[in-house]
Amino acid sequence: MKLNNKLIATSFLLLLATGPLVACGNSSKAGESKESKTSETKKLTDEEIAKTDAQTVLKAIYQNDTTMANDVSSESFDSMKQKLQDGVADKQVKYFEENGKLDDYTLIVDGSEYTAKEVINDYAKAYMKITATLPDIAVEKVEMNGDEATVTAKIRPIAGLSEANPIGGARTKIFGGLDNDTIVRQSQNKDVKQINRLITLKLYGVYYGDMGKKPPYADEETEINFRLKKSGNHYVADYETYKGLVKNSRAEVYGKTEGDDSNNQSSSTEASSEDNKNI
Repeated sequence: MKLNNKLIATSFLLLLATGPLVACGNSSKAGESKESKTSETKKLTDEEIAKTDAQTVLKAIYQNDTTMANDVSSESFDSMKQKLQDGVADKQVKYFEENGKLDDYTLIVDGSEYTAKEVINDYAKAYMKITATLPDIAVEKVEMNGDEATVTAKIRPIAGLSEANPIGGARTKIFGGLDNDTIVRQSQNKDVKQINRLITLKLYGVYYGDMGKKPPYADEETEINFRLKKSGNHYVADYETYKGLVKNSRAEVYGKTEGDDSNNQSSSTEASSEDNKNI
């Protein structure tokens, strides 16, 4: 009996002695496993963060959802949007200045005077406004390369070739029953082409800006690509990236005007071909 007790005691002591060693061995393996899983999780998390940030960028520029937009922009989103709007306006300013000074062009309608600068600024504001109305956006995939993420997304863009078609719906609101020839004479400018362009920009600004109409969209989605660069805890878009997204918001296709504007397309058919070129 004493021998059995001694054997049990010896076995217990051996168990106590070897137990911590086993525990240490298991702990070491667990640590290695945890480190491996952490590394894998970090890789997945970077990709997930980039995908989330890409969706935030798309929502900000294409759907006017600016929640968290500052976190994914290289500067404040309001500042970024203003720069983009200024870029749209500058394109029109350069067109007019190639044919004279911007101040030389004024639109006069029944005594109301609109300077070219005012008309262009209203147009640019409306242009950015409808850029933020795209109905369908989705991030398809993200490819990581160091601190850079290349994003592939699908959007349903504005039908660029039909964008100016319905703006004739604003003619009565602005010009009443006046035709273009009468407006050109009242504006007392010999450059008929430039005044017609100014009329188009004014109609566009009122129709999409003041009246808040939606543009015609493409029937099919378009695949786009853009890049984000890591900054702090987020992947951000700079000015060039946003500029590219604004450009991608239009596709060189025809589309149907949504809502109650179907009749306006026929009322502006005569001028729509030239109008589409102007914008």
